[in-house]
Amino acid sequence: MALLSTDEMLGTLFEPMLQHRFIMYIDGIPSYLIKKVGGIGYDDGEVIIDHINSYVKFRAKRRWNDVTLSLYNPVTPSGAQAVMEWARLGYETVTGRAGYGDFYWKDITFNAVDPVGNVVNEWVIKKAFIKNVSSFGDWDWSADAYTTIEMTLGNSGMILNF
Repeated sequence: MALLSTDEMLGTLFEPMLQHRFIMYIDGIPSYLIKKVGGIGYDDGEVIIDHINSYVKFRAKRRWNDVTLSLYNPVTPSGAQAVMEWARLGYETVTGRAGYGDFYWKDITFNAVDPVGNVVNEWVIKKAFIKNVSSFGDWDWSADAYTTIEMTLGNSGMILNF
């Protein structure tokens, strides 16, 4: 008869990361405006090389996912104004001036925190830029809800520090 070790008898203690425990830092956009973040990840894809009646698969170039953001849009400070100030660094609608990458690229920090507020997971999103703002909010006389800004950020890579 096998004996159980103490590790097998006692449960393993762990604290799962919860979705609502995060802080995101973007230069020019206050952290409290960021409601929801998605898309932190990548796809390596594959390359297939055919040979006679067989093939070999290799990992392709890593492509980092676009990051989706949902921001609250308060009256003051204006969330829409903060987003448009960043967008104007890449392209100014009135003058037609387009900016260099150094103007509109931003490094973004995403921190997951524990119940006490200690940082337990840190992602740095490199060279992020606004790829798409799909909505500056929906407006409806019959609704009693707040407006949100929905946007997509392109990037050149992500680094998991811990």
